[in-house]
Amino acid sequence: MRPEEAVAKLQLDEHEVRRRRDYYRITDEDLARLGGLRELAARHIDDIVEALYRFILGHAESKAFFPDAATIARVKQLQRRYFLG
Repeated sequence: MRPEEAVAKLQLDEHEVRRRRDYYRITDEDLARLGGLRELAARHIDDIVEALYRFILGHAESKAFFPDAATIARVKQLQRRYFLG
C-alpha cells in the first residue's frame, strides 16, 4: 500500500499526518530510509512474522486472542501485509 493509500484508508487529513510525524519525530529522510529497506524486509518477512508470533504466543495472556490455528494464520497474513505496507 502506498503512503497516500494508507492515509486515505485511515481517513487522516494533512494536519493529522503532520502532527503524528512531529510527535514521533519522523523526517522525510526517515521515510526514504524505510522505503529503501522494503526489498530487504520483503525477503525476510516470513521469518520476521514467525518470530513476532512466537514471542506473542509465548505469553499465556495472548493466547486468548488467538483461539485456533486458522485465526493465527489469518493474523500472520494480515501482519505481513501491514508490515510491508
